[in-house]
Amino acid sequence: MRNQTSFIDRNFGMTVLFVFIVLFVPLMVREWISLRAEGMYNVEWHTTSMARLLERDLAVNRSLPDLISNLKNPETFDNFDNHVRQKIGFLGLRNIRIYDLSGEIIYAIDKDFIGKIFLPGENRNAAFAGNIVSELIDRDEYFDEYSQESSSDMAEVYVPIIAEGGEIPYVIEAYFDYTPITQRTNLLLIKSAASLLVTTLIVLVLLIYLYKGRQKMSRQVEALEAILPICMYCKKIRIEGEGQSEEWMNVESYFAEQDDLEFSHGICGDCLQKHYPDSKVAQKSAKKTNPVANIPV
Repeated sequence: MRNQTSFIDRNFGMTVLFVFIVLFVPLMVREWISLRAEGMYNVEWHTTSMARLLERDLAVNRSLPDLISNLKNPETFDNFDNHVRQKIGFLGLRNIRIYDLSGEIIYAIDKDFIGKIFLPGENRNAAFAGNIVSELIDRDEYFDEYSQESSSDMAEVYVPIIAEGGEIPYVIEAYFDYTPITQRTNLLLIKSAASLLVTTLIVLVLLIYLYKGRQKMSRQVEALEAILPICMYCKKIRIEGEGQSEEWMNVESYFAEQDDLEFSHGICGDCLQKHYPDSKVAQKSAKKTNPVANIPV
């Protein structure tokens, strides 16, 4: 009987690599998405905190929307500007702009932008609808939008400023240097990759050990199945099938059934001398150093 090898046996190395990729890559992608989402949440939290601090520190006697609407007053503007500059340094923000519904910039750290009108984009419209919106913006995108150079990639965040009646007359646009969060995310990703790699390799080693153990057991079973019970007298072979009764079959019939073999008959030199000792062929065969010879009958 021929030993049939499975696909895994023939491609064991490729199978191990495939299992590694299936286990490791999705976990790493999930970890990267999770860490990125955490980073963006931190950016939104910083920017939202900026708006809340402005409300707490500046809106003592009047609401923040009323205060912003009065920024054309030089004294009010200077007071507001000083507070904003203190807070952005504390919170790590790079830039602040405040838009009204028309798209005009009411306030900006860079005073050259004050009074300019920018068409509202999708994120700013979403902020005027009451949502906090954030996205990563690289240096090229920042330059294309504002014709101004940026020293690093940043997170752009829009926070609505809600008036007492629920209206949203203004939106704060803040930019946060994303570099520290990127560095932290990369460090955490490297640590997670190392941990996941070790865990995945342990799982693979365990699977390989179990597979090799199963292979060894299969070989032992095959070796046991390869042992043919044969009668010590008549030389018939015992056949045992699952769910079948025991059967004894002569050698010729067994191998003809298993391997589609056909037999021809002859007589070896030993048997020739034993059964036909007086024949000339037997006497001649006995003189040879190798007495075995198949002689057709």
